[in-house]
Amino acid sequence: MISIIVPVYNTPKDYIQKCISSLLTQTYSSYEILLVDDGSNEDVADYCDELSHKDLRIRVYHQKNRGVSSARNLGLEVAEGEYIAFVDADDWVEPDYIEKLLSAIEMNAEMAICNICYDYGKDSNSDLIGSNLKKVEYNKSEVYKELLYSKEIGGFLWNKLFKKKFITKRLDESLHYSEDYVFVAEYCRQITKAIYLDSKLYHYRQDGNSATKELSYNSRIYTLMESYKNIERIYLEELPAEEVFVQKNTLKIALNLRARYLIGRVNNKEEYLQIIKTIKSRIILVLKSSKIPFFTKLNIIGTLLLPRTMLKTKNKVLGRKKKSG
Repeated sequence: MISIIVPVYNTPKDYIQKCISSLLTQTYSSYEILLVDDGSNEDVADYCDELSHKDLRIRVYHQKNRGVSSARNLGLEVAEGEYIAFVDADDWVEPDYIEKLLSAIEMNAEMAICNICYDYGKDSNSDLIGSNLKKVEYNKSEVYKELLYSKEIGGFLWNKLFKKKFITKRLDESLHYSEDYVFVAEYCRQITKAIYLDSKLYHYRQDGNSATKELSYNSRIYTLMESYKNIERIYLEELPAEEVFVQKNTLKIALNLRARYLIGRVNNKEEYLQIIKTIKSRIILVLKSSKIPFFTKLNIIGTLLLPRTMLKTKNKVLGRKKKSG
């Protein structure tokens, strides 16, 4: 049995309908759909119940709004399947999504991974959909490298099939960004082999609304840095040769957070001091490393200098306005 965990929080009903329809038409038949309502409005919550009344494979759980990680953790607690898949309520999958992932993981693997189709409304990178393409086997070290470098594999939950018995740690509910990467990296400690299918079986809806693309700062996005510190810890123990590249990523995130903090004139000294501490403890190591490309180092230096320059320019403009006023 496969348990498919679908967290829902005020997702548009037409998105939910498309998602669930794609799951109910799977070519593999032995599965359950766990719809976890994370404190949605009454209309969406009722719609989830309505779907469960139409098909016995759907079970609905309601909880107060505690975040997507809490919803997924609840799904893990009640899951009855030997295997776990995660699907977001605004996405959808190909009819053979489960069948192909299952056939891959049953090749003596502990994790199966598929390629992803990014959908931007009318446009999508839809080549390779439905194709019977190559399978690639990875050992543990190779999986960690692919998580770090591959955009197709990545630290996502929803393009992977997991064995429930190897899930030793739940999602960290204190993290709001890259918590899925932390979960996958922890899970990979248990594996000896993973299978990657170069076929786009999962449709990821891109709506363009992402807090990481804006320059706002808040305590939720601050946890992105904490996530990467956890990932650093795992790589130090599992693949120390790649640790400097994870440190580079943590450094870039800390620099980005510092820029957001300064430009937004935020007043949270405790978080700011942690950001500065993270930068100071990594910047020399990264800039001295022969493994980090020269232009990446230039980009890091530019990001380090940019916020102060922007602030000076902004202050000059404000000063002129005050004088002219």
